[in-house]
Amino acid sequence: MPGPNFEVELTLYDTNMKDAQIVIAEGPLDVGQTVKEICAWVVQRGADKNDVAATEMTTDSSVRAGNAFASVPGKGWILPLRQISTRPLLEGAAFAAGIALLTEADGREKASIWAEVVYLEKATSVLVDVPKKVEEMRKALAAQQAGP
Repeated sequence: MPGPNFEVELTLYDTNMKDAQIVIAEGPLDVGQTVKEICAWVVQRGADKNDVAATEMTTDSSVRAGNAFASVPGKGWILPLRQISTRPLLEGAAFAAGIALLTEADGREKASIWAEVVYLEKATSVLVDVPKKVEEMRKALAAQQAGP
């Protein structure tokens, strides 16, 4: 995964549950790569000096069982991160970090660790069905044509 491993802008959703936000983390994959396991965090420092965060990992069986993760070989990955802090995330700059075990085209497994600054873009709609949203995004990603 050369270059950025998160999309520059990640979407921040409110949900229909109290004090529960979702950040849709996503990033690219090289040709032939797939994600075997991934963990991602998004954090911000609040004006009151309290940190706010969202995280998730695919080793949590409920994430995979609930279809709340997608990896499209050679194109990208999608992982909804749930708010774990008391205070909410806000639209704006955030720090994102990830670690993944990738499977390369030749079958080798490769660990990748990265950290980047991202921008959280607040969605105008409330996210009610996370697996449905992930599936919509997976289909759109799979349909993208390969670059030049």
